[in-house]
Amino acid sequence: MTLPDPAATSRLRRFTLALLVLNVIATIIAVVANLPAQFGDVGTDAGNEFVTRGTAISAPLLPVVLMVLVVLLAPRRDLWVWVGVALAYLTAAMVGVGGVGEIVAEPTADTPGPVLTISGIAWLAVAAVLIALATSAVVSSRRPLTAPD
Repeated sequence: MTLPDPAATSRLRRFTLALLVLNVIATIIAVVANLPAQFGDVGTDAGNEFVTRGTAISAPLLPVVLMVLVVLLAPRRDLWVWVGVALAYLTAAMVGVGGVGEIVAEPTADTPGPVLTISGIAWLAVAAVLIALATSAVVSSRRPLTAPD
């Protein structure tokens, strides 16, 4: 089994690291502005719910942990790189579902409709980029090991 091209996994790692930083900033903004998540249930206090449910503009703890694992595993040059790539797909699925959930959620006094819609669209874009980068890593592993004659 061949490993993905280091350039492909490096792109995946850099994007996921930037995503982690942006998620921390979004969480701080959401807690200060009290923008609780509305996906699945009506949220009222972003400060109490950001770990378990995330906020209207940031992911909860589980996808964040997966992002950290992608950042740690994607640059490896052994079979653990494949776990990192697989976790990128899982993270994409989770944030994509969350994005759709925020888009279809009913706005509340705490979380206006435009915030939910823009956040949902942004998370769907993040999911698409994660899928594209993970797929790029998978495809790069199918390159020939030596130049053809």
